[in-house]
Amino acid sequence: MVTLPSLIPLSEATRQHGLEEAYLHQMVEKGKIRAAMVTGEMVVSEDEVKERASNER
Repeated sequence: MVTLPSLIPLSEATRQHGLEEAYLHQMVEKGKIRAAMVTGEMVVSEDEVKERASNER
């Protein structure tokens, strides 16, 4: 069985991890963070955002 990543709204990821929205958009565009659109809202992989945040500090 495949385990799906935990996805959170992009806006929530910026608040929780102190990263700029533009930075997260760049990471999505570069394929560094997985993302999807759900009912018109971008959601991102929570684990990948956490990893990026820890690398930025």
